[in-house]
Amino acid sequence: MGNVLLPTTPGVATTNGHLNVRYSGNANSYTIYYSVGYTAKRLNDPTLSSQTPYLILSKKTYASKAAAAQAIRHYDDSSTAGLPTVDLGHGLTGTIDAGAGQRYLTWKEGHWQLTVHAAAVNGEDPVPTARHIVKLLEQFYLPAPDDRGTGTFEVSVGDGQRPQVLTWMRGNVVYTMEATVSIPWFKWRPVLSSVSR
Repeated sequence: MGNVLLPTTPGVATTNGHLNVRYSGNANSYTIYYSVGYTAKRLNDPTLSSQTPYLILSKKTYASKAAAAQAIRHYDDSSTAGLPTVDLGHGLTGTIDAGAGQRYLTWKEGHWQLTVHAAAVNGEDPVPTARHIVKLLEQFYLPAPDDRGTGTFEVSVGDGQRPQVLTWMRGNVVYTMEATVSIPWFKWRPVLSSVSR
């Protein structure tokens, strides 16, 4: 597949299992699935499709940098003007948009726009999760996007979902990393640091 951006760290302990990897695609566009199984499997073993991945890394190449930028949902500052603010620590301030029983806390760090979603109808609060993320990002760096990157995080979700998602661009390429609820994003932060070169 040529020069492929890969994490150098699995992000989870595999003491009770084995890290298995399968992929599809080519050097321009691919998806890599990371899972932990009871037995070690060869790369792309057909039985790996039945394992639930804890992490998915994908790459998609667009015709231009502008097309790649359009593929990443990004809000300008005017969309958060007038919303209530909250101090997230480390000199960062987020805005909270609430309605229909939902709360979205959004802030920017460099070229990244990060959002934590909480179901207010269930009594969830996005602030503690956002502050935790900010604190972790003082130790572990996100990959550096050329122009923009977004991160969406859920306070709580059901099993089988991949609610923790990071998307960033480099040139005309968009990378996406998704983590499952059973392995929250802050457990795969070493993976992020290992692809941030």
